[in-house]
Amino acid sequence: MKVGLIYTVSTSAMRQYMETRMRAILGEETQCLVLAKPEILGEVTRTGEIPPDAVRRLLKLYLHAMDEGCEAILNVCSSVSPIAEAMDALNPYLGAPVVSIDAAMCAKAATMDGPLAVVATLQTALISTANRIASCARRVGRETNMTQILIEGGFASETLKEAILESVRAQAGDARAVVFSQASMATVAENVQKELGLPVLTSPDFGFREIKRLKMQQANKNK
Repeated sequence: MKVGLIYTVSTSAMRQYMETRMRAILGEETQCLVLAKPEILGEVTRTGEIPPDAVRRLLKLYLHAMDEGCEAILNVCSSVSPIAEAMDALNPYLGAPVVSIDAAMCAKAATMDGPLAVVATLQTALISTANRIASCARRVGRETNMTQILIEGGFASETLKEAILESVRAQAGDARAVVFSQASMATVAENVQKELGLPVLTSPDFGFREIKRLKMQQANKNK
């Protein structure tokens, strides 16, 4: 399988982590095409919304990945996840589903008991994730209790873990689980989970498992 990984912004460490998890879940033979438009995140962060021109450029990335032979597309940036989710209606006709990296994670979070700590380093990602969890909860008739935590300046890996630990302990001491809004935060999830003694939900594995589910579903239909 060839998978298109669509980023707005990324680091080499993040790309390496994503590709490692991709092959662990989808198979070592899985290939990937990496496409990125960093300016899109800048526009979303600056305006607090996804401008129409940014949407069009994002759609072009999806279609370019398909034209390059990708059998599935993973939208990695949670700040623009609503656009990937809007592709659901078209996915059956495209032959290469566009998957939002955090949709399945948010659906899982919405079913969990107890307060959640939703953590992000970007306000746009935090709002997007919290809104999606609340929407998922409403669909299954549940209410959510979330504390939204923004880690200012915490993107650097050497400071991110300690910033998360300090903020969750100070702002969400009653949390029963932690949800990371951004894929870039997944690299510290294991250590955070160990130190807090709480489950930590991160989006990469959820996203790749959703791709696997959709491809298996398609294969069964073709039998």
